[in-house]
Amino acid sequence: MKIALLGPDPSFKGGIGQYNHFLAEEILKEGHELLFIGFLRQYPKFLYPPGTGDGAGTGPERHYTVERILSWDRPFSWVTAARHIEAFSPDVVVVPWWTFFWYPWFAPLLNRLRNFKRVVIAHNASDHEDHGPRGAASRFATRRILATADRVIVQSVEEKRHVAALGARSVAVVHHPVYPQFRSTVSASDARASFGIAPDAKVALLFGAVRPYKGADLFAGAIAALPDITGIIAGELWDGALATRLRELAAAHPNLRLLDRYFDDDAGATLFAACDVAVLPYRSVTGSGAAMAALGAGRPIIASDLPLFREILPAPLARSFAAGDVVDLSRALREFFSENNKLQSEEALAIICGNFGWDRLVREVSTAATAPTD
Repeated sequence: MKIALLGPDPSFKGGIGQYNHFLAEEILKEGHELLFIGFLRQYPKFLYPPGTGDGAGTGPERHYTVERILSWDRPFSWVTAARHIEAFSPDVVVVPWWTFFWYPWFAPLLNRLRNFKRVVIAHNASDHEDHGPRGAASRFATRRILATADRVIVQSVEEKRHVAALGARSVAVVHHPVYPQFRSTVSASDARASFGIAPDAKVALLFGAVRPYKGADLFAGAIAALPDITGIIAGELWDGALATRLRELAAAHPNLRLLDRYFDDDAGATLFAACDVAVLPYRSVTGSGAAMAALGAGRPIIASDLPLFREILPAPLARSFAAGDVVDLSRALREFFSENNKLQSEEALAIICGNFGWDRLVREVSTAATAPTD
């Protein structure tokens, strides 16, 4: 089967690039032919936190070639991308959808490619934070993109209902697969030493780009009330008011470490090796790369009691706390460390391998390619 994939690769920051990388690798592993239409430039620099930018380095080793065509400063680069895809003549075109920024490129491209099967992977059809005119624009763009798709893939049952209400014709649920690159052979004591943390410390980690909906302020508040637990917030701070609040808490509480920077795969693996548990205090969630990074690293999880987490994280993998409740998060952290939880059971490993493989995603794409058109 011939599969065309659009979007960023992991040389750009963000979970979508990582996701596309492992999807591309699995497509090749299963013997399909791949055309990867990537970005030349993803976003203008002013959209990033001050002092940062778009690049994430070279990324992991890959076995595919990226045709770098789409660029935010080239409004008609979608035409070139469409011509490459038409020449390839794929059985199916796969497009991730996560931000309305790329609507002016993706919408005309998908419309032009209507003679091919089109699969949209909706990472973020529900808007976490945008309200007012920006939120209205996002909802408009999402509806139009979903309407072009022969199949929409989402990461939860709740999100399936949401995209169906937005007009998607055919929707399938494939839970976010596990990220394998964060498993490390570094010992916990050595990993902690690299961050200046005592080898016998109790360590909880919040990992990834820090945005208000992910609840870093809740995590910081809980850690501030638990001086015997070291909390690490590791990722770029994308909101000025939240950044100020977190810095104030970190200055007042030595057990709260704020690491405001982007972490590549190797540095991220060291972070997971250093922690006992990953914490996901999200206020809302449609899919979580951080959860799959933690599971891939073999770390248990404490997560907000939200529908997606209830769906994908059974008891061997995680414990929950009431969403938005700092006191209950503190309770969950205390209980976790008093019980010395580990993610090592055969049941837990079977759940991870069986439910969160990249092969499931490729299988769904292949099914969509051969399904009759509505």
